[in-house]
Amino acid sequence: MTDTNKTKAQLLNELNELRGQISILRKNDLTGFSGVMDAYHESERKYKELQDNVPIGLYQSTPDGGFNYVNNWMVKILGYNSTEELLNKKISDHYVDPKKRDEFIETLKNNKGLKEREVQLYKKDGSAIWGVISAKTIFNENNEVLYYDGYLYDISERKKAYELLKSSEEMFRKLTQNLKSAVFIYDDSGHFIYINNAICDITGYKKQELLKMKFFEVVHPDSKDLVTTRGYKRIGGNNPKSNYDFKILTKDGDERWVEISNTRVQLSNKTVVIGSAR
Repeated sequence: MTDTNKTKAQLLNELNELRGQISILRKNDLTGFSGVMDAYHESERKYKELQDNVPIGLYQSTPDGGFNYVNNWMVKILGYNSTEELLNKKISDHYVDPKKRDEFIETLKNNKGLKEREVQLYKKDGSAIWGVISAKTIFNENNEVLYYDGYLYDISERKKAYELLKSSEEMFRKLTQNLKSAVFIYDDSGHFIYINNAICDITGYKKQELLKMKFFEVVHPDSKDLVTTRGYKRIGGNNPKSNYDFKILTKDGDERWVEISNTRVQLSNKTVVIGSAR
């Protein structure tokens, strides 16, 4: 394995081994000490290089909110020009909600670790980003807190996409709930995951009942094979006829003809079929 392919863990183990060798040499004699020191400094350089180039913000912060260490990506995430500039700031001043830091510190004191917690932070220019923080507490021999070793990654774009999706879904619900045509969505298992009010009027079922059913369970036996086959073919990526008529059986047992139109789409990274009937 080449040096450039070594992982953070491997380089850290190498550094620890070299520290041990240095300690032994200092106690015994200086033979070979120079060579070991050269290897130690080289491993230390590679470890720092790895930290600076990993696409995650790495940092060490003190209990009073200062920084002991930040890598290049941490500087980039928070919009600073250099590590020196960020090291002169306090991480506590970057919290949009200062109470969040107090909450995180309390968690670190009690559990000694913080895992994947969402937080809003200010950048240098005053704009806010969404990030995910993980950290662990480093103690001294007297069990006193030395610092917090953590990492941060930016999820602002993911948050924007999620909020846009939520907004779009809410708009979709508002638009479809008052339509006279039935609107439905079913997933790859065939279960309804969305229905509007009109489909309840057409079938006679309540919304809670329909959301426990599969799309073909409201179909009349005469049409069930056709509708089931076409429905699953569509969710599987085939393109059967998308507009056709068939009979349904209402909750009261009445037969009713409907005209359906449906298509396959991606919704929240899931393949679904969305359709309308009248």
